Formats: sequence, structure tokens, C-alpha cells
Amino acid sequence: MTSGRLAGAGLDVYAQEPPDPNHPLLKLDSVISAPHMAGVTAEAVERMAEASSRNVLSVFDGAPIRENVINKDVLE
Repeated sequence: MTSGRLAGAGLDVYAQEPPDPNHPLLKLDSVISAPHMAGVTAEAVERMAEASSRNVLSVFDGAPIRENVINKDVLE
């Protein structure tokens, strides 16, 4: 963890949420820690809303859900 082999890290997910304030990673200058929603930008929220809307419209049209599907095999 402190060998110097890693220049830095940006983290927003931990095994325990929220992380313990005494977690050793949080004490390193080379680590930037963010809440578990670091990827929730205005642009990302807009893209998620658009993808969700397209999926709803697909279902109304009798077509399969196409976007952001993890287990597509279940839908077939």
C-alpha cells in the first residue's frame, strides 16, 4: 500500500460503506476519496435519464430493452 509503486488512486467504492474514517487509504496523500456517487455529474444523470426513457419506449413498442442491460440473456 505504501511501497511507492502506485502513483495515486481515486476511489469511490469501499468494502464497507461508508469507510471507517481511520481506514489506512484515507491517510495517504496519493489517494483521493469521494462519496460513492463521484460519477453522478449533471451530464451522467442526463444520459441515464435518456437511456431509461429509450428503454421505456422500447417496452411500449414491444421491443427489447437495449441499453445498460447487464443480463441480456434473461430478457431473451
